[in-house]
Amino acid sequence: MKKPVLRDIALDSIDPPPAPIRAHMDTTELAELARSISVLGIIEPLIVVPDAGRYKVIAGHRRYLAAIMAGLLRVPCVIFDEQHEALDGVQLHDNLYREDLNAVEEGRKFQSMLPSCGDDVDTLAGLIRQSRGYVEDRLLLLTGDAEVCDALAARQISFAVAKELNKVNEQAMRRMFLTAAVDGGATARLVMGWRVRANAGARAEEIRTERAAAAAEAPAPATDPASIFACFYCQGSENPHDLQLFYVHSSCLAIVRRLLAGALAAAGKP
Repeated sequence: MKKPVLRDIALDSIDPPPAPIRAHMDTTELAELARSISVLGIIEPLIVVPDAGRYKVIAGHRRYLAAIMAGLLRVPCVIFDEQHEALDGVQLHDNLYREDLNAVEEGRKFQSMLPSCGDDVDTLAGLIRQSRGYVEDRLLLLTGDAEVCDALAARQISFAVAKELNKVNEQAMRRMFLTAAVDGGATARLVMGWRVRANAGARAEEIRTERAAAAAEAPAPATDPASIFACFYCQGSENPHDLQLFYVHSSCLAIVRRLLAGALAAAGKP
């Protein structure tokens, strides 16, 4: 890789990135940056690559727009020969984080960089000097609930709240919690409580449904009437309406049976 060159370039020969990473640009913050640039100039150079006789912004889109608002004619730029080399340079100098990207914007950036890293998350994490978990958390946002992702991108909820919302299993509950979090400014701890209770309730309902279905499919056990209505002495089940209910200890029952057996034997009855 050739060494990049630092040089002032005419602003009207620079084009913005064709697919900006930053989905939302705060106009108030952009105006404040433009006023700062008017006084101090651009402290952090833009990173650009040659593109059909012109230059294309790779990093520094917000500074580029603010420089236009400030009326600058030339801006300092670090010029790389190729885009993939410029991306490496951006990551190695942590330029992603100097512009305060939110988690969704970071996730989109990481997703765009994955192919150049062989779709290997560990390679990408090493390149940007972050943990695998940091990268995966932001990539997972893009595969979670689209409304949760949009709310985070619009800075209506925090990253921690978005992670908890995406763990809610039922979509209807997740959307209800999202509305409550946006309207009421719920904390991640509060949303976690909602999530735990909602998922536990949903699982309990699943278990009840499964048990009811299993019980409906299982054949009713055949019951022998003699096992329910039987004389304690002769064990006969005839004429169950003649049977009487009474309570007796097991030891006492054995004595009664012996006495009855003796009395019947004396009377010459079986």
